[in-house]
Amino acid sequence: MDDKKPDYANVLVVDDEPLVLKTSAMIAERMCNLAAHKAGNRSEAITLFNKLCSEGKYVGVLITDNDMPQEDEGIKLIQELKAVDPSLYTIIQSGRFVEEDITRLTGTAADSCLSKPVSLKVLAAEINKGYQTYQKRMEK
Repeated sequence: MDDKKPDYANVLVVDDEPLVLKTSAMIAERMCNLAAHKAGNRSEAITLFNKLCSEGKYVGVLITDNDMPQEDEGIKLIQELKAVDPSLYTIIQSGRFVEEDITRLTGTAADSCLSKPVSLKVLAAEINKGYQTYQKRMEK
């Protein structure tokens, strides 16, 4: 019998901009001590999410761009992954958010909305908050 506990300390970062993808993953790993997994689009993200789950590496936090390359790709990804794991903490980023978008998304599709560019400290704080929230949701 395999007594290995599931691994929940995983962050999935999804962005079609390589620099943003690399930087966000680095923040999750170096500033938050979480394992970061990268995908360049929604399709890659879904495949990677399912692969990680099948290996017992559950994603606690999703960081996704909203517009990659089509508008609302991030929202669609969040909806698809939350259908699998409603406890998932989701952070959506965009360089084109307006106040109405943030109001519409927060609490419905995404747990958090961040406007690009995001400072390292702000993103690290949001990742940590997301991981703590995910852990609390899993306890219920």
